[in-house]
Amino acid sequence: MHRMRWTALLLLAWWSAAWADEAKDKSKSEAPAGPAAEYRALVQETQKAQQDIVKAYRAAKTDEERDKLVADHSKVPATFAGRFLQFAAKNAKEPQALDALTWILTNASKAPEADKAADLVVSGHLDNPRLAALAPSLVRGATPAAVKVLRAVLDKNSDKEVQGQVCLALAQCLKAQTESGTLKAAEVATVSKEAEGFYERAVKEYAAVKAGRENVGTTATKELAELRKFGIGKTAPEIAAEDIDGKPFKLSDYKGKVVLLDFWGHW
Repeated sequence: MHRMRWTALLLLAWWSAAWADEAKDKSKSEAPAGPAAEYRALVQETQKAQQDIVKAYRAAKTDEERDKLVADHSKVPATFAGRFLQFAAKNAKEPQALDALTWILTNASKAPEADKAADLVVSGHLDNPRLAALAPSLVRGATPAAVKVLRAVLDKNSDKEVQGQVCLALAQCLKAQTESGTLKAAEVATVSKEAEGFYERAVKEYAAVKAGRENVGTTATKELAELRKFGIGKTAPEIAAEDIDGKPFKLSDYKGKVVLLDFWGHW
């Protein structure tokens, strides 16, 4: 349990550090004052707040203290989301406005400000080629705000590279929503079918567009096959093994019954 808490905290710290490094890199060639410097300072302030919690975690003596600090660390982005939104609104014509909105959508995706950030992206940034880089990061939260942005970008942005990344990300977001447990049973089938449609479109129209280490076509083809075979509501694949007494069994032997699959191992 202690290792799991520490791993979670380190991952959160890594994300905040990554955003700070990105802000620093983007501003190296810019003037020391103005929106670039203000945005960089805001990101660094957020990072420092999280780093202070990491230091406190290292000094904590009890599991209760550590649990609270992990929770506090995860809440930091939401407490800064309003300031990032204000910055984006104040500097709407500056490139850092999209940076700030991206920060909200990827770091504070469940904060109330996320919906407003999505609206600002849709109303003022749909033609920005940098949205291709934003698309994969929106998949992590797979929130309604993320889906709203991706739908609008795919509909309005004419850059094929952007469209390819966004089409794949939209399919991935919808697929993630079917697995999140937040949809009603009737909604799962509808959203899953829509995800299939965007995967198919990604393969048909944007196969050659780069997507990380692969291209859109390769990634979409693999994930579409997985969705069709293992998606929520699909028939589970057969499993055959031996129980702890050496007796053979198959998953299909328990058809019609509630089955709990417990996968475990030793490391």
